[in-house]
Amino acid sequence: MRKIYCLTTVLAALLSHTIFSPVEANPVKTGSKRASIAKSRVKNIDFLLRGWGHLSFFVCEDAILVDDPLREYTISCKAPDWVVSVYSKKRKLLAQVPLSKFDGGLAGRFTRMTAGGFQKEHAWSVIGTDKVLGELCTVRKLVADSKNPTDRALWRHYAARDFKVKPQVLDFYYKNYGIPPMDGLCLKFVTGSNAASTLIEAQSIKTMPRADNIFAVPVGFKKSSVEDVMFEERDF
Repeated sequence: MRKIYCLTTVLAALLSHTIFSPVEANPVKTGSKRASIAKSRVKNIDFLLRGWGHLSFFVCEDAILVDDPLREYTISCKAPDWVVSVYSKKRKLLAQVPLSKFDGGLAGRFTRMTAGGFQKEHAWSVIGTDKVLGELCTVRKLVADSKNPTDRALWRHYAARDFKVKPQVLDFYYKNYGIPPMDGLCLKFVTGSNAASTLIEAQSIKTMPRADNIFAVPVGFKKSSVEDVMFEERDF
């Protein structure tokens, strides 16, 4: 019998596309008239992450929760303390760390191991608008490198205009999945230099009232590390 970490293979498959130096744009400042996700309403978004599977997002202006049903853990962060909680209901484990000290989810950690950390020197430019599931999005492309203009030429970021959230929510999204923070929640992110490939895209969006238990962190769970919650040891 030997123990291995069950996510190693699937992690490598996902991150082979995302370790090219994750980028950060300068978010466009918006006026107070721009809509936001009301604190009393929650968006439940089913995202499909390439090479990974479906993720269930629950998002409002000041909180975010991502449930990974296949790997049986949940990760969340909310105001006012902005503590990242990673927990497994099946194994009754809980890990917590301040967002400011959170070194990222699987994608973020693997990037630092292989590419020396997040690269933030790249800029994005607005190229128009488009809709994702009926939601109007600002579409941006990565500004081309004059020395290598085809590199990442097809990268596109679709920021929902009416999904305004706190900067900490976007930071959480960035640290976990490498999605650059803009001026709205990203509903679709495309990568590629010669052929476009969608990294993450919303498959459905539902709006629901904000119940107290949606973002509640379980009590009574055994305190653990982020690694122990995200990586489950199994016997084969």
